[in-house]
Amino acid sequence: MNNNPLEIIIEFLNSETPQLRRNAMTALANLHDSEAVKYMVQTALTDKDESVRARAEDELANLDEQSLTMLSKDFITRLGDKSESLPAYALLGRLRSRGLQLKLESLNWLRTLYLEFGLFKYVYPKRGWAFYFRSFMPAIKAGLMASVVYIIFFALLHYCITGLTCFYQRSFLCLCWKQM
Repeated sequence: MNNNPLEIIIEFLNSETPQLRRNAMTALANLHDSEAVKYMVQTALTDKDESVRARAEDELANLDEQSLTMLSKDFITRLGDKSESLPAYALLGRLRSRGLQLKLESLNWLRTLYLEFGLFKYVYPKRGWAFYFRSFMPAIKAGLMASVVYIIFFALLHYCITGLTCFYQRSFLCLCWKQM
């Protein structure tokens, strides 16, 4: 019989049932151990079920100060590894967007810039013509609406300036222009 709580939790973490793996994430968060933090990060990066990855991110976002230092060390290690750097940097961004404050002193600005540009390829691995023209139709619709507003405004302004009959004799534009 195994008495090590980490090994017992890892058995549940290797289960096929997502509920058991989610519960294992909560148990790992309560261990306050560096190995537990490593397993939580690994699960947040690679688990096949979205709900388990989300639970791992939730538990990582709610770690205490002692576990945060272990998490920082784990992220520094993962960001140094080329195969894990982009997924780890994406996870770091999601955790920071939840308000988690991690200090990564050994990450210089050049490495950060490399990770930020590489993240675009990681998030959008398949970029075809649909990706590049995804904003084409909204831009055309916005342009058409702006041109309609433009035409109506300047038509009203033209009618008021030239003294021709306005659509409404007491319209705001005509009254303002006649007072000048």
